[in-house]
Amino acid sequence: NQDMTISEAIICGEEARALEMAEEMAEKIILINRIKRTKSKYGYNTNILSMESQQKGKCAICCKEKGIHGLVVDHDHKSGKVRGLLCNSCNKALGFFQDDIEILTNAINYLNNIYGVESRISKTSSKRIADRNL
Repeated sequence: NQDMTISEAIICGEEARALEMAEEMAEKIILINRIKRTKSKYGYNTNILSMESQQKGKCAICCKEKGIHGLVVDHDHKSGKVRGLLCNSCNKALGFFQDDIEILTNAINYLNNIYGVESRISKTSSKRIADRNL
C-alpha cells in the first residue's frame, strides 16, 4: 500500500517495505537539507537541482557521472557567484591551481610536452567552457 506509513508497515509485518520507505525519506531529507544549505550559503536563486539536471549528473570538468550527491557547488571565491557542479577532485584541482587560467594552461602544456601531444584545446572543450560561463 503506497499510503502506508513506516509504522503501519512495521505493524503489518512489512519490515522490508518500512526500511525502503525510511531510506527514501532519509534521501529526501538529505537533499532538502543540502538545498537549504546551498541557498543559505550562495543565495536564494541558486538551484542545484536545475544545475544537476543541466549537467545530467556529471561533473562540469571531467564529465564523470556522479549524481547530485557526488557533486559539490563550485563558486568564484571573489564574487561568490556559483559556477556549476563539480566532482570533489575537480573542485579541489581548481583550488590548487587558484582558478588561474595561466597556471592551468601551463599544466596542460607540461603534460602535452611529456606525452608528445600538440598543445591545444579542442573545439568541444572550448564550447563547454563558453557554455558554462553563460
